[in-house]
Amino acid sequence: MTQAIRPFDYHFVIVDSQPGAVAGILSKVCGRGVRLAAFSSFPEGDGKVRLEFFAEDEGALARALEASGLPVSPRRTGLLVRAAGGVCSATAMLRRLAAAGVSVISAQAISLDEGTAGLLLWTKPGELGRATTALQEQTIDPVDEASEESFPASDAPAWTL
Repeated sequence: MTQAIRPFDYHFVIVDSQPGAVAGILSKVCGRGVRLAAFSSFPEGDGKVRLEFFAEDEGALARALEASGLPVSPRRTGLLVRAAGGVCSATAMLRRLAAAGVSVISAQAISLDEGTAGLLLWTKPGELGRATTALQEQTIDPVDEASEESFPASDAPAWTL
């Protein structure tokens, strides 16, 4: 079940893939006091790496990257979702998005603690609102709600005895 949904702004940079490059850039950004909600890096073509920074303050992030002499992407937006059910809960969320006709460009999930996961979602521009609505909708499992474990039909509630 979705516990929290929050849009986030991010910027990315693409740099040469060299030993220590990612650590150096992350150090520069954090050293300028930017509070990051998340960070991701992955290969981007031959000999390049793409670093994505998800910041509490997008403006501070852009200024820090520019001050470091890095080419900064335009501001992009995605969703940061916290959900019960662990990483596999992403399956239900992705199904809800598909049912709402939302195209997921990218998703990354990570276990935050026992039974809770964090999910970064990217959608096509203009679909963020529909994605948020689809993820906020609560679903009730009628089988679970009427299960014998939750309230056996043969037992009267304790307050009636």
